[in-house]
Amino acid sequence: MADLLWADFVNEDGNHMSKRGVSFAAGPDIAAKFMHLNNLQLIVRSHEMKEEGYELQKGGRVVTVFSAPNYCDQSGNKGAFINFTAPDLKPVYTQFIASVILSLCANHVLATSKQTSDGICISIYDVLTIELYQFYIPC
Repeated sequence: MADLLWADFVNEDGNHMSKRGVSFAAGPDIAAKFMHLNNLQLIVRSHEMKEEGYELQKGGRVVTVFSAPNYCDQSGNKGAFINFTAPDLKPVYTQFIASVILSLCANHVLATSKQTSDGICISIYDVLTIELYQFYIPC
């Protein structure tokens, strides 16, 4: 189960060692095979920071979405989220930046991050995602 949860996806075909030191990194060919076997059209994942808030793997069948802008108050990355609308359920990506959200939410959200005992940095944006989406400003 850990391999499935922590696997990363890369743009080079084949299986690779993960840059995290756990699990593996799968290329577009591995993703396509997995999707075919499980009758999937898209894999959406979200546990890896992306500079633009989201990133499509080569071939467009795997997307990583990261909703915490300026991760750990130091990364300078954008945040993003996806909307799927009927009837075709085509994904629509929306990016946003932290500074705009902070100025809009200053009276409601204390934007801080903390280091937990297991070394994972958690941003308040991850905890208050629903409230923040009400205030997002597209990039």
